[in-house]
Amino acid sequence: MGVILLSFGSNANSTLLPIEKKLAILRTMANFPKYTFIWKYEQPEDDIELFKNYPNVYPLKWLPQVDLLNHPKVKVFITHGGLNSMTEAITSGTPTVAIPLGADQDHNVAVAVKRGVSAFVSKRNLNTESLTAALQEVLQNERYELNAKRLAQMIAKKPVK
Repeated sequence: MGVILLSFGSNANSTLLPIEKKLAILRTMANFPKYTFIWKYEQPEDDIELFKNYPNVYPLKWLPQVDLLNHPKVKVFITHGGLNSMTEAITSGTPTVAIPLGADQDHNVAVAVKRGVSAFVSKRNLNTESLTAALQEVLQNERYELNAKRLAQMIAKKPVK
């Protein structure tokens, strides 16, 4: 059906997430078995046991984020909402599920939600239910993809680079 990319940027380390948050994310991914999940996960070798029962999840130390976001099979980007990540998602026309972790991310995500290109999940309320609901919303409601593609087209047509 497609690919879903997950990255919390270069400053937030997925390896350091509390185990209950990692499990919530993995259980969400298990709820979407027809999708392939690529997770930027800094030390996958430390958590081989954690990932072994999730055949549709690929934890990778590094990934070519811009290239992946521009690939037609990538349907959603789960992100922390940092400026670079949001700019790359918007430029590529990829809708997001955003879990802001701090700094400018709350503002960036609020703007993306207002523009209809992102669903918001609070880091405090990050659990299997909240993440599954947000992902279902973005995957099932075509307005997210349409808004993301429209915004990407507007940016591509801007008169000054």
